[in-house]
Amino acid sequence: MKVDNYNIVKQIAKGAFSDIYLAKKDKKFYVIKKIPKYIDNFNKIQNEISSLKIMNNYKNSIKFYEAKKHDDFIYFVFDYVKGGDLHYQVMNKYKFSPEEIENFIFDILEQIEFIFKHQRLHNDITPFNILKKNNKFFLIDWGISNSANINSSVLHKGHKIYTAPEVYAGSRGLHSEIYSLGCCLYFLLTKNTIYNLKDEDSLIKKIYNHEFIFPNISKIKDEKYRYLVLRMLEKDYRKRASINEIKEILNKDFIVPKNYKYICKYFQKKIEEVNDFELCKELAPINYQANETLALFYEDGVFTKQDMVKSYLTYKKTAFKEYIPSISSLGVLYFKGKGVKKNYEKAYEFFIKSKDFPKSQYFIALMLEKNLCKDKNDYIYWYKLAAFNGFELAVNKLVYLKIPIEFESFSLED
Repeated sequence: MKVDNYNIVKQIAKGAFSDIYLAKKDKKFYVIKKIPKYIDNFNKIQNEISSLKIMNNYKNSIKFYEAKKHDDFIYFVFDYVKGGDLHYQVMNKYKFSPEEIENFIFDILEQIEFIFKHQRLHNDITPFNILKKNNKFFLIDWGISNSANINSSVLHKGHKIYTAPEVYAGSRGLHSEIYSLGCCLYFLLTKNTIYNLKDEDSLIKKIYNHEFIFPNISKIKDEKYRYLVLRMLEKDYRKRASINEIKEILNKDFIVPKNYKYICKYFQKKIEEVNDFELCKELAPINYQANETLALFYEDGVFTKQDMVKSYLTYKKTAFKEYIPSISSLGVLYFKGKGVKKNYEKAYEFFIKSKDFPKSQYFIALMLEKNLCKDKNDYIYWYKLAAFNGFELAVNKLVYLKIPIEFESFSLED
């Protein structure tokens, strides 16, 4: 198999959205990332290219060479780094020296600080997205990176085991990246995921742990790293360790405070027997995503009796706080007449207010298409926008309407 002048040697990894290959050209090895040219991958590809070009200017980066269109795929070409990601190395019992652990923290901090100066966030810092080369550590997979100014409640799609709790209330920044890095550090030091979370655990269980449960630092041998992990995983992001504080803690002269251990007393709280509905009720007053899910439980009758009035009132709580998904959900209730009297004018008003949300983009298109609102905008534009943002119903609608999608309308050179 060949991609232009690159000879594919073998497949070395498979992700949720891409396949990774080892390739060779002019006696040099490269890594090629193969991504389907689906319309709902449009923004992911654009975001990754934008961030990779910025990171090419970082002093120690894994070089991104080019992106190529070939058949029904986009191919990204990178330097080859042998050895596997951080998750692979930890699980295969690679023993990290104290120097390597410090390098890991400093290297990743430098990279998130560098990209943040360009007003961007990685958004998916996990052991799977960190590589090690010549005692240096590198962030990879910038597919869901985006502007630091975008509301995280709209576009965040990162790995939920490593996501900071404040992200679900629309707050992202260096503080949320530091939290994710803290989760990775805990994994490196203990070989356990934070709070022993598993991929199959529900989103609500993951959020509950990040909001309320403290990590079991007894599994960390070094006193300084116990304290550092706690500071990086501080629940209140306004009190969380900054980059400067992390560097101070790692200074050889730093003295760990004697009273820090008391904040860990709740880490053993058991929630395995509690269903998501009960967890949501406890979380809802402080966590927007949990409140949104609780409203959905009332709407669909999951774990509880269906109650559309409670659903409406619950959505309304976080919509009032400008939580975009809840504003969109209120629009759907008015559009369908569920729990409230059907009102297209009010529905359209909510959809326009949350127009950055893919579900709202889809319903704006639907209302324009069926002349259910006063506006006369191009409904195809809104279907395409929702599809580009990964909303499946919009993708299916464009296929049904036989609307050609010119994926080539974006340039790999931009």
